[in-house]
Amino acid sequence: MALRENLQKILDNYNSARKDSFSTSHPICQYFQAFSQSLGNTTLLESSPTIKVKWSNGKGNWATVPWIVLLDHRVTTTTQEGVYCV
Repeated sequence: MALRENLQKILDNYNSARKDSFSTSHPICQYFQAFSQSLGNTTLLESSPTIKVKWSNGKGNWATVPWIVLLDHRVTTTTQEGVYCV
């Protein structure tokens, strides 16, 4: 599934997924993982080895706002500090 289709699946299904019990094995996580991998495999990011794609839909509970982030390890490796694109 392509980048756009995975993002659309996340947008279409995240709110209903939050009604289920939180689980890292919930099917919505597959869409986040697939989207992140597709984004990481784009020409731009493949040619930028210092940039990593990470995502989160929560830890222990569903995040109200899930996120996908681009982290450049020359600047930061965490969403707790530094500059990054979410």
